[in-house]
Amino acid sequence: MLLNKFFLIFANLLNQLQLFVTNIPNQLILINQHPSQLNLPNQLLQLPIQLNLLPSQLFQQIIQLSQLNQPSKLSQLIQPSKLSQLIQLKLLIFAYLLFSTMDKRLDELFAKFEELNKNIETRFDSLEKKYEQNISTLVKRISTCEGTTKDLEKHAEHVDIILQENKKIIENLLKKDSLRDAEFKSMAAEMDQMRTDLSNQQITNNQSAQYPRSSLNVIIGNVPLQEGVRPEKEDSRNIVNIIAKGAKFTDFNRNDIDVAHRLPCRKGIPSIIVRFKFKAARMQFYAQRKKLMGHTPASLGLVESDDEVTVRGATARRDEEEGKNIYITESLTSMNGELLRQAKEIAKAKHYKFFGYTVNGEVRVKKTEGSDYIPIKCKAHLENII
Repeated sequence: MLLNKFFLIFANLLNQLQLFVTNIPNQLILINQHPSQLNLPNQLLQLPIQLNLLPSQLFQQIIQLSQLNQPSKLSQLIQPSKLSQLIQLKLLIFAYLLFSTMDKRLDELFAKFEELNKNIETRFDSLEKKYEQNISTLVKRISTCEGTTKDLEKHAEHVDIILQENKKIIENLLKKDSLRDAEFKSMAAEMDQMRTDLSNQQITNNQSAQYPRSSLNVIIGNVPLQEGVRPEKEDSRNIVNIIAKGAKFTDFNRNDIDVAHRLPCRKGIPSIIVRFKFKAARMQFYAQRKKLMGHTPASLGLVESDDEVTVRGATARRDEEEGKNIYITESLTSMNGELLRQAKEIAKAKHYKFFGYTVNGEVRVKKTEGSDYIPIKCKAHLENII
């Protein structure tokens, strides 16, 4: 019974083997005819020959006997010694089919790999060409940049040389400028000293010129001209005598007068300058000048009325500061006269109480009754009026 089952199983195996054999590609014939074309084992190469041991008719008989349950006849057809060969044969066929399938797939994979490799090589060649092109372009640009850099370096060196030369020139100029500044400062100091010396000299010269005027001369203002008498024909000494007696000056002697005459002027009443022979006589006469306060030409008998005073046939304007009163002032140099005029303007604008007077020819201003006076000896002193 077991033998019968074995033969049935073997018959099924043979049937399956026959199906495998019938489905083997025609390449087996080619392999049988040209076995040296494949690098396969000798047993596999001898497979078609071994298959001839069991032709297709024998396969059919074995299957029929297995179906009829006749194991004795089946054992006669197939010897036990050949059974292992048949099993081995089936395994070899399986191995062949497996290797052939794997070989095909490997061929396909190798083909795809070769195609991929070709594509990679093509792309690599393209990238290599582009790389070489880019490298050549980059090399050209680098060479151009190197040339430009060299040119720039040359220009930079040239510019550096020019800057160094300019630096030296500037340093020399600065040295010269420093020397010139020192010279200018020295010259400015010398000029300031010269101005100071000149101003001092002007003050000294002015004082020298002022001294005889302050010692011997006085000015009498607001004295009208006599009707019909020319100034050069006028007896100015007699007018001074009339004024002194009318104002009751003491110890006045007409003979103390050395010279008396009208000063030239463009408009207004020309003043009378009186020069005394002695300083004492002049100082005594000048000291009594305040006695003239309130005396007009009419009050002293020089004119009949103070309403109009005729000068050279025209109506003259009286001195605005003194009004109609006759007054006596010091005889000043032109410099002191101009300083007195400017000092009056500035001090009056700054509300000084005593905004301009003279003492022995020196111009002075005084802000209040108890404050110190400010001497004005030159134009620079006008800045002291604050």
